[in-house]
Amino acid sequence: MGMESGKGKGGESAGRDRRIEEKTTTARDNFVIDAEAERSLLGGSQLERIRANIAAIRLAKKIESEGRLATPEEKRVLVRFAGWGGLADVFDFTYRYAEARGGRDVATAKLGKTGYELYKEIEALLSEEEFSQAMASTLSAFYTPVNVVRMIHGALRDMGVRRGRFLEPSAGTGHFIGAAGEYAGDVSWAAVEIDPVTGSILKALYPEAKAFIDGYEQVGFPDRFFDVAVGNVPFGDFKVDDPAYNSHHFNIHDYFFAKTLERVVTRLFWTKVMRYRIIRGHEKRTTPP
Repeated sequence: MGMESGKGKGGESAGRDRRIEEKTTTARDNFVIDAEAERSLLGGSQLERIRANIAAIRLAKKIESEGRLATPEEKRVLVRFAGWGGLADVFDFTYRYAEARGGRDVATAKLGKTGYELYKEIEALLSEEEFSQAMASTLSAFYTPVNVVRMIHGALRDMGVRRGRFLEPSAGTGHFIGAAGEYAGDVSWAAVEIDPVTGSILKALYPEAKAFIDGYEQVGFPDRFFDVAVGNVPFGDFKVDDPAYNSHHFNIHDYFFAKTLERVVTRLFWTKVMRYRIIRGHEKRTTPP
């Protein structure tokens, strides 16, 4: 299912490439992370990344309030949202208590007064719940580099994957969709993202994908439904409350592996920098099938 032998060389391949180049991108199309977009995701100071996040959130909320699709130009702003991983300094406790202290300590924070101004922008932009989730995600919301995503999809194509149902169970803003490249046949995407702000950006960038903005434990997919699952598993020493898996006492990364394995027919690919302690944990026990 979803697999066929590779074919198409020479003139046939060149013709297909021309058709791809000639295709007109519209608001209804999934965004494609091209070289320009990929460059916009690289590097940048903390302040630059924070400003890009704020711009993307503000735009996503505007698009959502207007009940419309994002334009191709707007998607280039949205794709620069990088999550809050590694940006904890903008949520410094000094900023949180600045008003109560009369702003006396703001200049002592790592990002100084500029950071406080950005903190206030974020606070005004997000609901109380969204703000709390943003703060909580500073240790976990790290997105897979696009060059790594491209290598994963290249490996899938080398293995003969040509089409099928693809699942991204921890999608973030959808880099695994945007950097998938061209498969020979149709690929349909289902993507799960727990954070509502990130999820709104995911949906705006990839309107052709079926996006579920909820915890993975809340989303029910049939067993053996997908041809491919591809993504970057969240990890940590905490459990996910899913009655179907609670008896296994999985940490979150093991839970994602176990649940996803049962949803896939043929191929399962993950990209993950596996910490030594996680690998050691698997040496000490056998994960139930």
